[in-house]
Amino acid sequence: MRLKTRKPKKMNKIKTALIFFLVSVITLANKSAYSQYVSKDYKAPVKDSVCLNKSDMIIEAYYGFPYLMGTFVKLALDSLNVHATNYNHVGLRFEYLLTKKFGVGLEYTYALLSVRYQQNLNNYTANMSKQRFLAKAYYHFWEDGNFDAYITGGVGSSMTGITSNDPRNRVNEDVTLFPISIRGGIGFRYFFNETFGINGEMGIGGPLIQGGISIKF
Repeated sequence: MRLKTRKPKKMNKIKTALIFFLVSVITLANKSAYSQYVSKDYKAPVKDSVCLNKSDMIIEAYYGFPYLMGTFVKLALDSLNVHATNYNHVGLRFEYLLTKKFGVGLEYTYALLSVRYQQNLNNYTANMSKQRFLAKAYYHFWEDGNFDAYITGGVGSSMTGITSNDPRNRVNEDVTLFPISIRGGIGFRYFFNETFGINGEMGIGGPLIQGGISIKF
């Protein structure tokens, strides 16, 4: 007759402890390998700047002053006691970013000097206006968060005309002195969010100082 033998409980406890130890070692090793992978190989995605990035398109509207020719004519008319108003420049700009640093664009400006006078109890208006069309290039030399600074240059055409609605002396003349227009300047933009911002620019060729709003797409 055979007697059944029981394995000691101590042996079972040792095996359980050994298995637990091995599982713990494997788990810690996996965690260590993962942490090394994350710290060495993983790079968190970098969010693009709020300012400008490649392929951005910007449309801007601005007011600029002075309209120099209008200023000189107004001074002459003031000396003759003729009332004249120099409305200076309003303009539109478009820029397309070829890279984060370089952009190309177009610009249109319109300047107006208006003279109102009375003749035989009738009111008439004579205007001197200037229009400019420019092709422009931009270099963005400084960007910091929401702020962008650039230098720009452009070349295009310029037209100046005089008109009058006086039926006895109607005028519609082209008085352009220099049909070629050149612009050079330095400016900035500040964006409040991904779409809307403000702009300012100083330069020669056109308004000395200009400022307005920017919309980015």
